[in-house]
Amino acid sequence: MIGFLPRIYPDESAHSYLCRIYVHSGYVWHIGFANEIFARGHEVPEYNFINAFTEPFRKMLEDYIPFETLLLEHTLFPYYARFLPKERRSQAYEYAISNKPYLHKYLSIPTKKRGHYLRYCPECVKADRALYGECYFHISHQIPSVPICAIHACELADTPIPNTKTKNTILTPLEQLLPAGGENKVTEHSPDNIRVKVAKYIYDTLRQPFLLEPEIPIGDFLTAKLQDRYLSPRGEQRHLSELCRDMSVYYRNLTDYDISKARLAAVFRNLSFHAYDILLVAMFEGIAPKELCAYQGYTKPRHIAFDSKVRALRAEGKSYQEIGSIMNICHEAVRKILSGAYDREKSSRPYRNVKWDWERIDQKCCREFSEKVLGIAPGRVSRRTVAESFGLKDKSLRNLPCLKKLIKNYKN
Repeated sequence: MIGFLPRIYPDESAHSYLCRIYVHSGYVWHIGFANEIFARGHEVPEYNFINAFTEPFRKMLEDYIPFETLLLEHTLFPYYARFLPKERRSQAYEYAISNKPYLHKYLSIPTKKRGHYLRYCPECVKADRALYGECYFHISHQIPSVPICAIHACELADTPIPNTKTKNTILTPLEQLLPAGGENKVTEHSPDNIRVKVAKYIYDTLRQPFLLEPEIPIGDFLTAKLQDRYLSPRGEQRHLSELCRDMSVYYRNLTDYDISKARLAAVFRNLSFHAYDILLVAMFEGIAPKELCAYQGYTKPRHIAFDSKVRALRAEGKSYQEIGSIMNICHEAVRKILSGAYDREKSSRPYRNVKWDWERIDQKCCREFSEKVLGIAPGRVSRRTVAESFGLKDKSLRNLPCLKKLIKNYKN
């Protein structure tokens, strides 16, 4: 039976805390201890998150530390969940705070390419022993792809414990793995080293408050912060080849940097939420961790204001060529903006979802016909251009007799 719980140290991983509880619990075999605290028998300990606990142990634990504090300050949950879409982020938080198993299913955790071990900083070991009388595993040292201590700017050292769930896992505290005076030789780096800068940036991000409220997709936020030279005149298309090349130069001395154009595209299109990729993009853009985590300074997508100005110029009677000259785009782009073609490219083509109900589609298209032809250049109203304005193929008009009749009778 567990008699007492020790205090949890700053930045200590939840796994490290359980290891120290185990050492002071009086159990001689870790299986007996695991069966008392883990809700599922013979469960392998989580290194970066929290196992599902038994109800008695969780109640005992919460008398010492709120479960939310344990989750947000002593696990990598905020690192992996912070930039998820709001709905998915909320689901992951509710699932984690309920202390259910298989939390990784709700998070965006990339597959490890190579073996990774629990790590420690030799300088932190010395400082912890001087301050607390023992050392412990820091959660910030377990972030993949970050082999530098953000506090001491030195290389992290590996322990013999692989950071994977194996049947041979036991609850061994760091203090038992490192004999006094047996710390590894410290390899320090200059504060200007890009590896140190990245480590500090990610560490500062991990320490920011975890917010559930932001609804802004992270890809949209990063796009809003991009420099003009990485954006098209309209502000919606991104020059990812140039961005990828410049980032490769900026991070050229970063170990194992391998972010490709495809990975950048997935981030900006809100298809990938890997924290490491997002943080490297944000750091390259010069976004401070506090600003990034709170989505500060976000403005609406530039193309919305751009399109509104194009429509305003058209309402003033200016030609496509004149608008193109003023806005620094070709007249074909002006035509697409006025016809709503760019919006249709992003839409799910609502007409196709009910393509069998042609009568309803025909009626809807007839009601919107007058509005659509206004966005088509004078003299160019035809079956093809009208079909494009509705997101349909020309041959689909054979199922829309009323719309065909309107097109035939229309006079430019």
